[in-house]
Amino acid sequence: MLLAMKDEAGSNLNDEENDFMLDNSFGDETLEELTAAEIHANKDTIERILKEKDKIESEFFKVENEKLIIQHEIQLAKIAFKEREDRYLEDIVDLEEKLRTQ
Repeated sequence: MLLAMKDEAGSNLNDEENDFMLDNSFGDETLEELTAAEIHANKDTIERILKEKDKIESEFFKVENEKLIIQHEIQLAKIAFKEREDRYLEDIVDLEEKLRTQ
């Protein structure tokens, strides 16, 4: 009723009227109780988000570590391949030299 009267008059509710409306619209729960409940719910949500963030970061660092290991293994394989290729080419040169000297 108060809200309808204020609306009809084209005016806004003041702080006291706002508190009165809130107290009446939520029954026995006061604004402080509703605020405390909302804060508690927000804390739970934040804690859940932070745990999920930690889990995601942990998985990210595992993947990054695996990536570094793979890159290192690839580098070692390239070096080993190059060494085998060099030995093969040296063997060819040695064989050609032997053929020429015979």
